[in-house]
Amino acid sequence: MKLLPILCNRLESCCLKCVELLCKLWFANTGLLLLVSFGVNTQTVDAQSIRIRNSSLEGIAGTEKVPDEWLKASKTPDVLPGYFNIYMPASAGNTYVGLQSTATWEEGIAQLLSAELKKGKYYSISFDLAFTAVYGELDESYGSMAIYGGNSVSDKAELLWESGRFTYTGWKRNTAVFTPSKNYSYISFWANYDSAMSDGGVAILLDNFSSSIIEGLHITLKAFPTCPNSHTGKVIANIAGLSGRYKYRWKPGNDSSKQVANLAAGAYKLVVKSAEGLTDSAEITVPVSDLDLKVDILSSRCNGDNTNGIIANASGGMSPYLYYLNDDRNGRSVAVFDNLAAGNYSLMIKDLAGCTNKVENIVLTDPDPIRLNQVLVSSVSCADVANGKIILSASGGTPPYTYSIPGYKSQSDSIFRQLDARQYHYRITDSQDCNIDGDVTVMKEWRECAIFVPNAFSPNGDGVNDVFRAKINDGVSDFRMAVYGRWGQLIFETLDPNRGWDGKQKGIDQPTGSYLYVITFTDGKAQARKEQGTLLLIR
Repeated sequence: MKLLPILCNRLESCCLKCVELLCKLWFANTGLLLLVSFGVNTQTVDAQSIRIRNSSLEGIAGTEKVPDEWLKASKTPDVLPGYFNIYMPASAGNTYVGLQSTATWEEGIAQLLSAELKKGKYYSISFDLAFTAVYGELDESYGSMAIYGGNSVSDKAELLWESGRFTYTGWKRNTAVFTPSKNYSYISFWANYDSAMSDGGVAILLDNFSSSIIEGLHITLKAFPTCPNSHTGKVIANIAGLSGRYKYRWKPGNDSSKQVANLAAGAYKLVVKSAEGLTDSAEITVPVSDLDLKVDILSSRCNGDNTNGIIANASGGMSPYLYYLNDDRNGRSVAVFDNLAAGNYSLMIKDLAGCTNKVENIVLTDPDPIRLNQVLVSSVSCADVANGKIILSASGGTPPYTYSIPGYKSQSDSIFRQLDARQYHYRITDSQDCNIDGDVTVMKEWRECAIFVPNAFSPNGDGVNDVFRAKINDGVSDFRMAVYGRWGQLIFETLDPNRGWDGKQKGIDQPTGSYLYVITFTDGKAQARKEQGTLLLIR
């Protein structure tokens, strides 16, 4: 068989199948993996397997020591059991390692590797871990281990893996998978104190490493959901590790490509074989799309201003999403549609997997318009005053309202008082800042400013002189009118200059006869005035 390598390299003129068979027999006997390209080149490539020496951590139990073939990375590791009140049996062999760590104390062990960890390759190593709550006289809080790559025994150049916090006190198998960013000749294992999550010390028990650090494949599968009641699912595989040349086999379906499409919902398995002969697999489930769409409505502030809006709230499926309003052909990625007129709309969403969902009958409505129900104008009563009024009545919109004469006054009262004769521009504004405008003219009565009081009235219901009231041709304030009976008893009183007495008291007609009236007020010149006299009631 010693001549076979020479034969494999030189017998290019022989039957290729014969030569291939002979060469495969020789490589099978030598234990090497073969990549053959007859007539071009012949390559031999090995997947890396880095042996861990003394993987079961056998040694003489004791404090401040490490097992054979291992090195102290930091401080004082211990070989157990039998010390610090720790007597749990080893998970493999007879001994194992104990490590502690605090904010100021770190313990670790390391090994010089027989071959470097290579940048960018995928590796795995397995081991058993356990937590011990008592380590000698110390009460520990939790277990946590970190693996580092470096180029000296204590070098923590790169964190390759960490277990996270654990508190299980029996042996538990762990597998670390990592990819170095640089080449490293040492690997080290540390009790991992993390100040961000620590409330006490860390203690771990470590045993039973796998015999080698194995270079392997890294399979990542990404599933695209299938749309409901269809076969639109898809799975894309991303493989890394070793030479980069792979064969694929999907189950079910038996496809041999890197990705498979037109899938129904269900479980799928990919088996990958590298050119070096290493096989690995991964499984993934293609789900039914749970794409959902709900909408929120933004209403216009004012009637007819076309500022309605629709906000799409999408969930599930596969983002990013595209949104289609009504019959739009081109979707948009922005989930807000604004400046919309009142009306009926529909909104459809499409996700990355091509699945859709739709909301119909989205009704956008405007608020009621502000309506001016009535405008009443009271003229200036006489020549020397400014007591005109504008009285506005509105409805609709979004109350409450603000009434204003721009450039003059703004108020919540719907009555503008103390106005002089001229044209006014008024505005009514609701709580959403919507408004209506108008113009009105206040007239003036060109007459003497005075109050005239009649001395008799006849409340008989004939519509003539039925009410006793003062006729006011002045801008008065602080008005009071009282009517008294013949014995001085109060019969009627009002503070409203427009109100009068109808000849009744508490709904009962008063008898014919004489009554006394007293009227007090402040006139348009701000002078206090008083008028009084006798009033005759005639029936």
